[in-house]
Amino acid sequence: MDGLIVIHEYTHGISNRLTGGPSNAGALGAVQSGGMGAGWSDFLSLMLTQKPSDTSTTSGGVGTSSPGQSSSGVGIGRFPYNTNMAVNPLTIGSYNSTQAVHCTGEVWCSALWDLNWALIGRYGQTTDLSAGYTGVASGGSAMTLRLVLDAMKIQPANPSLFQARHAELQADLNLTGGANQGLIWQTFARRGFGFSASTASSSASTVVEAFDVPQRSLRWSRRR
Repeated sequence: MDGLIVIHEYTHGISNRLTGGPSNAGALGAVQSGGMGAGWSDFLSLMLTQKPSDTSTTSGGVGTSSPGQSSSGVGIGRFPYNTNMAVNPLTIGSYNSTQAVHCTGEVWCSALWDLNWALIGRYGQTTDLSAGYTGVASGGSAMTLRLVLDAMKIQPANPSLFQARHAELQADLNLTGGANQGLIWQTFARRGFGFSASTASSSASTVVEAFDVPQRSLRWSRRR
């Protein structure tokens, strides 16, 4: 059995329960929301199987063992997860080519995986992820996991890709007082989720990508 696939499927239960509250299991039904459901599943698969020896450019996919690939293969995706955009060039503009659930999920997970390594770069490696987040000394991965799960709880039902990005920013405001606003904006912006990026709704089949960040990200996030 492929452990990452098991975690991937289990995480669908988590994202469906947390988004919209436990009594609203249909809160990820829009095309963008459903795609992010697959993305969160890939993300937790990577988070819970990362090794202390891994680096930001350690390639990995989800579902690699089923087709007989190495752990650095693409698995069910188009590219391995890797912060190096020469290896994984996905941006949110890729959504315009295909809205297939797992393809959208790859884009969302790529941004979240980049965020994990950005926060590791700031706060260091997490030595024991099972201990959870207890403060900045917990390390970057523990903080990332806390932010992602907190964001699921506060985002609206059937969020768009950009509403989910907003939820990550709000989760950081709630948890750290906004200590990582600039870093989160920069991380999302490199994958096209920038300040000027937009979409009509979570049911839209197109997005406008952008790579800019707000000059005063902390003040902007509070005002929104």
